[in-house]
Amino acid sequence: MLGEMTVNLEPALAYLDTVQKETNAKVTLTTLVGKALGLAMSAVPDANCKMLFGKLIPLKTVDVCFLVAIGAEKPSASPSSPSADGKQSADLGKATITEIDKKGLCEISTELLD
Repeated sequence: MLGEMTVNLEPALAYLDTVQKETNAKVTLTTLVGKALGLAMSAVPDANCKMLFGKLIPLKTVDVCFLVAIGAEKPSASPSSPSADGKQSADLGKATITEIDKKGLCEISTELLD
Protein backbone atom coordinates (compact mmCIF):
# COMPACT_ATOMS: atom_id res chain seq x y z
CA MET A 1 0.00 0.00 0.00
CA LEU A 2 1.29 3.45 -0.87
CA GLY A 3 -0.10 6.78 0.20
CA GLU A 4 0.81 10.41 0.05
CA MET A 5 -0.26 13.48 1.97
CA THR A 6 0.88 17.05 2.41
CA VAL A 7 1.65 18.17 5.95
CA ASN A 8 2.40 21.69 7.16
CA LEU A 9 5.62 21.23 9.13
CA GLU A 10 6.01 24.83 10.29
CA PRO A 11 4.61 24.15 13.82
CA ALA A 12 6.79 21.04 14.22
CA LEU A 13 9.92 22.84 13.01
CA ALA A 14 9.21 25.78 15.34
CA TYR A 15 8.80 23.33 18.23
CA LEU A 16 12.08 21.58 17.37
CA ASP A 17 13.84 24.94 17.16
CA THR A 18 12.55 25.84 20.64
CA VAL A 19 13.67 22.49 22.08
CA GLN A 20 17.13 22.89 20.52
CA LYS A 21 17.55 26.40 21.93
CA GLU A 22 16.40 25.34 25.41
CA THR A 23 18.41 22.10 25.64
CA ASN A 24 21.27 22.40 23.13
CA ALA A 25 20.28 18.91 21.96
CA LYS A 26 20.31 18.13 18.24
CA VAL A 27 16.68 17.14 17.86
CA THR A 28 15.56 16.70 14.27
CA LEU A 29 12.40 16.00 12.35
CA THR A 30 13.56 12.37 12.16
CA THR A 31 13.72 12.27 15.98
CA LEU A 32 10.21 13.72 16.22
CA VAL A 33 8.75 11.28 13.66
CA GLY A 34 10.43 8.33 15.42
CA LYS A 35 8.91 9.43 18.73
CA ALA A 36 5.47 9.84 17.09
CA LEU A 37 5.76 6.36 15.57
CA GLY A 38 6.64 4.93 18.97
CA LEU A 39 3.65 6.61 20.61
CA ALA A 40 1.34 5.36 17.83
CA MET A 41 2.63 1.79 18.18
CA SER A 42 2.18 1.99 21.95
CA ALA A 43 -1.40 3.23 21.54
CA VAL A 44 -2.20 0.45 19.04
CA PRO A 45 -0.49 -2.71 20.36
CA ASP A 46 -1.65 -4.73 17.35
CA ALA A 47 0.76 -2.62 15.28
CA ASN A 48 3.69 -3.55 17.53
CA CYS A 49 4.15 -7.19 16.52
CA LYS A 50 6.55 -9.43 14.67
CA MET A 51 5.64 -12.16 12.21
CA LEU A 52 6.85 -15.62 13.18
CA PHE A 53 5.85 -18.66 11.12
CA GLY A 54 2.77 -16.85 9.83
CA LYS A 55 1.60 -15.67 13.26
CA LEU A 56 1.71 -12.18 14.71
CA ILE A 57 3.56 -12.15 18.02
CA PRO A 58 3.09 -9.04 20.22
CA LEU A 59 6.34 -7.40 21.27
CA LYS A 60 7.01 -6.52 24.90
CA THR A 61 8.61 -3.13 24.19
CA VAL A 62 8.16 -0.44 21.56
CA ASP A 63 11.46 -0.21 19.68
CA VAL A 64 12.15 1.83 16.54
CA CYS A 65 15.12 1.30 14.25
CA PHE A 66 16.70 4.24 12.40
CA LEU A 67 19.11 4.24 9.46
CA VAL A 68 22.02 6.50 10.43
CA ALA A 69 25.18 7.82 8.79
CA ILE A 70 28.38 6.59 10.43
CA GLY A 71 31.34 8.93 10.11
CA ALA A 72 31.55 12.31 8.45
CA GLU A 73 32.00 12.99 4.77
CA LYS A 74 35.65 13.30 3.84
CA PRO A 75 37.59 13.77 0.59
CA SER A 76 37.59 10.52 -1.33
CA ALA A 77 40.75 8.46 -0.93
CA SER A 78 39.81 6.23 -3.81
CA PRO A 79 39.04 7.61 -7.26
CA SER A 80 36.87 4.55 -7.88
CA SER A 81 34.31 5.36 -5.17
CA PRO A 82 33.76 9.12 -4.90
CA SER A 83 30.30 10.64 -5.00
CA ALA A 84 29.37 13.21 -7.64
CA ASP A 85 30.89 16.04 -5.56
CA GLY A 86 34.23 14.23 -5.13
CA LYS A 87 33.66 13.32 -1.48
CA GLN A 88 33.38 9.83 -0.08
CA SER A 89 29.98 9.25 1.50
CA ALA A 90 29.60 8.12 5.09
CA ASP A 91 28.72 4.50 5.73
CA LEU A 92 25.21 3.62 6.88
CA GLY A 93 24.27 1.66 9.95
CA LYS A 94 21.26 1.06 12.15
CA ALA A 95 20.42 2.46 15.55
CA THR A 96 17.58 0.89 17.52
CA ILE A 97 15.97 3.00 20.23
CA THR A 98 14.35 0.68 22.75
CA GLU A 99 11.22 1.74 24.61
CA ILE A 100 11.07 4.88 22.48
CA ASP A 101 7.53 5.57 23.67
CA LYS A 102 8.88 6.20 27.19
CA LYS A 103 11.75 8.52 26.19
CA GLY A 104 11.91 12.24 25.50
CA LEU A 105 13.19 13.82 22.30
CA CYS A 106 16.52 14.81 23.85
CA GLU A 107 17.17 11.29 25.13
CA ILE A 108 16.31 9.81 21.72
CA SER A 109 18.56 12.32 19.99
CA THR A 110 21.46 11.52 22.33
CA GLU A 111 21.10 7.79 21.69
CA LEU A 112 21.05 8.35 17.93
CA LEU A 113 24.24 10.38 18.11
CA ASP A 114 26.10 7.78 20.22
